[in-house]
Amino acid sequence: MSEANPRPAVGASRAAGWWLHPLLVAAFPVVFLFAANIREQLSLQPLWLPLGIVLGAAAATLSVAVGVGRVVGAGPGRAALAASLLILLSLTYGHAWNLVGEPAGMHSVLLVAWGALAIGGLVAIARLGSPGVRRLTTAVNVAAGILVAVNVVPIGELAVRTVSGEGPTTAGRGERGEAPPGATRDVWYLVFDRYAGSPALDELFGFDNGPFLDALRDRGFRVGEGATANYLKTAHSLASSLSMEELDADALAAEASAPDDWAPLYRRLQAGHAVERFLHERGYRYLHLGLRRGATYFNGAADVNFLLGDTTEFSAVLADTTILIALRQQLHEGLPPGSEMYAEQTLFQLSELERIADAPGLNFVFAHVLLPHPPYAFNADGSRTTPEQRASRTDAEEYLEQLRYANDRILGLLDRLQAGPPSSWPIVVLAADEGPFPERYARDEAGFAWLEATPEELLRKFSILTAVSVPGVDPAALDAAGFSDRITPVNLFRVAFNAAFDAGLPILPDRNWVFVDQRHLYDLVEVTERVRP
Repeated sequence: MSEANPRPAVGASRAAGWWLHPLLVAAFPVVFLFAANIREQLSLQPLWLPLGIVLGAAAATLSVAVGVGRVVGAGPGRAALAASLLILLSLTYGHAWNLVGEPAGMHSVLLVAWGALAIGGLVAIARLGSPGVRRLTTAVNVAAGILVAVNVVPIGELAVRTVSGEGPTTAGRGERGEAPPGATRDVWYLVFDRYAGSPALDELFGFDNGPFLDALRDRGFRVGEGATANYLKTAHSLASSLSMEELDADALAAEASAPDDWAPLYRRLQAGHAVERFLHERGYRYLHLGLRRGATYFNGAADVNFLLGDTTEFSAVLADTTILIALRQQLHEGLPPGSEMYAEQTLFQLSELERIADAPGLNFVFAHVLLPHPPYAFNADGSRTTPEQRASRTDAEEYLEQLRYANDRILGLLDRLQAGPPSSWPIVVLAADEGPFPERYARDEAGFAWLEATPEELLRKFSILTAVSVPGVDPAALDAAGFSDRITPVNLFRVAFNAAFDAGLPILPDRNWVFVDQRHLYDLVEVTERVRP
């Protein structure tokens, strides 16, 4: 009996490749998530840091497990199996939370269940005989190796495309020239995501946004109360407004690897575009404040990209699939996944915009701000929402709270921009990229049939905030440059450049397009007559 404990340790220590499967088990969730979202990736760059961190944590876990195994008389093979179990549970907790925990909102119950799985698994491993340890080690190595290999294939294909030159470029950026006479004002493009226009707010939310629009008019803005989005998603909309052209759906589809491949749009948003080129050629510096999660996080043609921290969208989403999601939500009062990062990002952007406003230069400032877009983290007064407040409000009430907060911050920023003499006031294009999504859309985002959307759903999605200010140019002159109450984003910079630079750009038809569903991003159908009957 006295030899019972040492013998399994010796046998288990001879399990071939015992050190390999903890690393494979750790790598699998990372490469799986990256491969599953490969159509939203432009390069392998977002993969390396999280993969390195996870593999480093796995190696540390394995080392600790082997050390503990020596103390208790368990060989490295048995310790490695224990390490793989703990690694797997830690890296998959977020997936389980999304499946079963989030509807009930109970991390405590799921954590207890996860702890029970860990204890049960460790007990089972401890009871395995030496042959069982060797067989299980081989089985886990083979299974984990296959799973990793399957997901490496699409990642390898992306690497080939990147090497062949299909990744993001900075094409289109030229040398900055001397500013011509008249090109003396900063140009600001402020995109407040999913900010609905007056018709939608009045009819669908029962909210009168008139005082805010009047405050814009008092500050010299021409407001397009009947303005609508050209497209129903951010990537489509901004790719169009920044190129000052309607999208070439056939070219995008030909470039895409699949009908739901976002990469062609992302490439356009992360490289040079017509607005940037127009202003760079006139001596402007391009300051880019995008979203950490999303296609606008970086632009290769920008002189400066302002980013909060070093967490990419992929890293943040990956963290939400691990046990870190439970720790984060405990620290941040039960906010939905990613909410705290979004809120911190919004405050960072607004702070940076105020800082830039206080030190004007010949700048083109692009900012894509996630207000009043969910998650709903702010009350109207700027205080942070509490779990009790979120539980007591409808989605529409939360949206309006965050919209009121956006109004306050927008007016405060505009007052800073216009604090000096009128000759220093910038040109400002203030517009949403899209309106809020219909309630039915949340039930089936990928399959929602936009050609079957009701008039109310189309109004909700396409009616957007739109206002333009060109100091020294009165509203009548802006109308002469092409502005109208029913303007769409594709014409915003055509109007602004005509008014401020006498650019002579023709005004395009103000049209509205939907894709048939989110599985077919480039099957675009015009719905202008339904959006604006």
